[in-house]
Amino acid sequence: MMTVDKIKELIGLIHGVSLIEDFIIDEAGSLKGRIAVVTDQEHADLEWYVEISPTYPFKTMGMEPIHFQNKNLLDYPHIMQGGNLCMHPAEYDNAESCLLYTSDAADDTPCV
Repeated sequence: MMTVDKIKELIGLIHGVSLIEDFIIDEAGSLKGRIAVVTDQEHADLEWYVEISPTYPFKTMGMEPIHFQNKNLLDYPHIMQGGNLCMHPAEYDNAESCLLYTSDAADDTPCV
């Protein structure tokens, strides 16, 4: 099971990603927090609200267990209604490697 401390540790390992708002565990057991992802020097960092299901890394009813949301990006490709990033990460057996993959490459992952 993913913990608040483990998420903080993993985010610290990802180049170009920083924690804006500490993760908390809500009443449903989901981890919620906010991160920033560096784009380049000409553009502002992308900020994402992140929610990680207590079932992570396993899907529930076909739904991905991790969601990135930014309602300010609705006009851009791969941003769904509600501001959720559309992504289909590869399957991983290891929860930590899945988190590193989805965080590091989320903007490069094709939406099918």
